[in-house]
Amino acid sequence: MIKGRRHLQKFEKIVLLMILGSMISMLFYNFLSNRPGGADSGEASSFLVIEAFNKDGQLFTVPYIYASDIEGEPFPYSFEKEGLKHVCLLLDSPLLINVLWEVQGFGKLILTADNEGEGYKKKATQKQLYVNLNYELAKSHFKKVYKEYEKHLLRGYVFSSELEKLVEESRVFLEKARNAPDNVTRASLSDKSLNSSLWAGEKLALEIAKQNIERFRMANVTLKIVDENGNPVGNITVIAEQLDLDVMFACNTRGFEMRDLLTDFELYKERFKELFNTGMVNFFWPMFEPEEGKYEWESRDAAVNWLRSNGLRVWGHLLIWLHEWSVPDWAKKKSYDDLKTVLRNLCYEPVHRYRDTIDLWNVFNEPEWGNVLQLSVDQQIELLRIGLDAVREANPNAIRMINPTIVWGEYAAWGLTAEGPAKRKLLTPFQFIKEVENRGIRYEAIGLQLYMGSGGMGSGFSIRDMFTIAALLDKYAQFGKSIHITELGVPSRFEDIGDKIVTEAGYWHRPWDEEIQADWVEQFYTIAFGNPSVESISWFDLADYTRVFIPWGGLLNEDMMPKQSYYRLKNLLKSWTTHTEGITNSQGEYFFRGFKGSYKITIEKDGKIVTILNLNVEADVSKIIAIRR
Repeated sequence: MIKGRRHLQKFEKIVLLMILGSMISMLFYNFLSNRPGGADSGEASSFLVIEAFNKDGQLFTVPYIYASDIEGEPFPYSFEKEGLKHVCLLLDSPLLINVLWEVQGFGKLILTADNEGEGYKKKATQKQLYVNLNYELAKSHFKKVYKEYEKHLLRGYVFSSELEKLVEESRVFLEKARNAPDNVTRASLSDKSLNSSLWAGEKLALEIAKQNIERFRMANVTLKIVDENGNPVGNITVIAEQLDLDVMFACNTRGFEMRDLLTDFELYKERFKELFNTGMVNFFWPMFEPEEGKYEWESRDAAVNWLRSNGLRVWGHLLIWLHEWSVPDWAKKKSYDDLKTVLRNLCYEPVHRYRDTIDLWNVFNEPEWGNVLQLSVDQQIELLRIGLDAVREANPNAIRMINPTIVWGEYAAWGLTAEGPAKRKLLTPFQFIKEVENRGIRYEAIGLQLYMGSGGMGSGFSIRDMFTIAALLDKYAQFGKSIHITELGVPSRFEDIGDKIVTEAGYWHRPWDEEIQADWVEQFYTIAFGNPSVESISWFDLADYTRVFIPWGGLLNEDMMPKQSYYRLKNLLKSWTTHTEGITNSQGEYFFRGFKGSYKITIEKDGKIVTILNLNVEADVSKIIAIRR
């Protein structure tokens, strides 16, 4: 996404549209309720009655609720309020309940009740199914955490006693809740179980990630030093200095486009290259091609040249993006057939220009959500295919990405796109990619936008726990493509700024501050780096300049001074960088285990440099290095 001042009303608009969507959904509900047999013809209606209890044991109405299918994919469905309860029709197929829920001592976040993986569905013998939502959330989350815990134990993972204690605490509280004499007691005990299982789930995700980092992000390197005759040479000094990691740790280069908004552009660039090994360069259509066929290269060339001159890698962001923000007025007047030619050129020209510099490209951004032209799925996929083909023609080595937003798919439950109420059922990001796969379209990468903590209630950027985030990465990794975290940000203050809403989107562990932002950054990057499918992680806004997308979402303050999150990420990346030195044994060998990536290997004899070479470590490697005695 490229976001500017004129787009500050985005989430206010979404909330209004959600209200409209709820009204439409209610009419749909009433229609179903008055049909013979309810939602499924031929049988009597069966209703789900949802009761939720606050910390004082009082019934309350959850502020945000939506349905998803058994795979966790949201769909439009009505929950009617009856007093303080929610009621919905049950279907033959199972549905899951998703709510914004506050857990004392952990946070306010989106949680799912899935009836321990079974979902909730109609039963012929049951007209009404009453559920205690506190209990349903607790048992659902515990089941997911325990299942993952057991699965990894069987795979040889070793977990801490602290994690084992949290799992057992959650199990004991849940068992007591199951046998509780009344709903209020059951809810109270369930809340305690849920608190323990949330902390257990996050600790589990982190401990898995750290062991995955050792398993998948590191490799064994054996260097054997021999003389001119191939004889091993012992007592030789070997210095291995890692120059770069194989994973791209990136940030958007929006500062190059908005340098006039920065308090110190030179300091911005210094902070950038101190932390990241890659820059994301934008090709926001209205700014890149303000008139048909006239491309603005200056700021892109400046960013690309600066990145390359400082030894940083580059990836290209935003080729096809059909959001109302990103289609220039002249293009909106085009026929669909003419649009195909225009978009083919839009993809081809920048990829060809930077074919020796940029290999990774976001070819289609935010399908289904950004759709100002009201295109069908077939038309979007046709344009995707045209873009993919153009990129391949311009650079045969290109890695071509599809980059969805609101990646849990909530917009499909709202029945809304960025531009307003949808005229048809929407595909979630996962369903869209599955449709692309089913049609045999070839592409190489999936991008995921993971903003959290902004946009108000129901913006699609509400908080999720780290266990749920890790599960999402695994879910998209099932497609067998490389995963790229393309846009990322969380606040460092729990305050609204103008019409940018933070306080209604939930919070993680406690209301946002700089320390919590740093904690979130450290945990998220660890979990993402610990997933072997993830090949890049891109923070969106480096600094808190005027047009920062997530309020206070920069790693630098407005004056370009680092926040705790900047230093925390810098230290984390340093811990994943190998620098080692040692002496060859009598067989001329020096062994080390290091992080994958590029290395400078220096060989010294008697305190003098004999040779220097570069080595790229992608897997376990043995290399023979010949020197003169």
